[in-house]
Amino acid sequence: YRNLLNGDTEAVIDFASGILDYNIVFRDLDDVHWGKVQGRGFSISGNRFSKGVVTSDLGHKGGGSGRFGGPAAEEIVGTFAIKGPTTVNGSFGAQRLDLAD
Repeated sequence: YRNLLNGDTEAVIDFASGILDYNIVFRDLDDVHWGKVQGRGFSISGNRFSKGVVTSDLGHKGGGSGRFGGPAAEEIVGTFAIKGPTTVNGSFGAQRLDLAD
């Protein structure tokens, strides 16, 4: 794998307005910061989200899509493809954390 990265995902989902946004902070396998990817304005339809814009703090731009999982939509998975100084194709997953615990 060329330039394999790990990251931390944070998503904000507003089911009432039908919009999903996310941030992913990536590091390489030596734990060196690579950059941040932001997904904004994804439209939610059923258990899927799409039609958003994905950018990076390194000058990339593109799009992506994904879906919700679990009995109460407490999980998300998605993919993105962005181009700029390099081409980046990625995937992500996240599970809802109950911050009240």
